[in-house]
Amino acid sequence: MNVKLFPVAVTALVMLSAFAGACMQNVFAYNHASGNATHSIAIVPNPNQITHVNIVVEETKRMIESKSEDVTLLDVRTADEYHTAHIEDATLIPVAELSNRTEELNKSKKIIVYCRSGKRSVTASGILIEHGFDRVYNVLGGINAWEESGYAVVPSTTPEQPGFESVLAIAGLLAVACWIRCKKVSFK
Repeated sequence: MNVKLFPVAVTALVMLSAFAGACMQNVFAYNHASGNATHSIAIVPNPNQITHVNIVVEETKRMIESKSEDVTLLDVRTADEYHTAHIEDATLIPVAELSNRTEELNKSKKIIVYCRSGKRSVTASGILIEHGFDRVYNVLGGINAWEESGYAVVPSTTPEQPGFESVLAIAGLLAVACWIRCKKVSFK
C-alpha cells in the first residue's frame, strides 16, 4: 500500500466501523458456555429504525426450543401450503390476511415469521413492523431450508380427498352392480 494513502485508508475504516456500530439495532452476543449465538444483528440506515432480523433455521430452532424465550411462530403461507406440512405449533395467518389479523398476535412476544422460501415472510415482517411489533424475526430460506436441515414438520392435518383412481374404482363397482341388477345374474 502507498504510504501516503495509509492515513486515508485508516480514517475511512474508522469512519465505516463507527457508522456500522451506530446502525446496529441488536447487539451480537455470544454464549461462551454453549458456544451459540444468543442475539442476531440487524444493520439499518437509521439507528432508531425498527426492522426485522433475519435468522437462519438453526437459530430459529434454538429460539423455539428455548424455555427462556417467549416466541410465536407465524406461518404466512396459504392454508393449502400449511396443511401440506408446517412447523409444529405454528400459527397460520396468510400474508394476504395479515394486515387485518395482527390483533391475533401478542406484541410482547418475539414473532418468528416463515413462508416457503423466505420472500413472503419478508413482506409479512414489514407488515408486522408497521403495526407496532418490534421483535420480528424472518427465517431465511423458509420451510424449505427448515426441511433441508432435517428438522421435523407436521404432516398434513386434513384428510386427503379421494384421487382419480378411487373415483374410477367406485364407478367400476357401480357399473358392475348395475349390470348384475339389470341382467338379474344369479350366482347360484
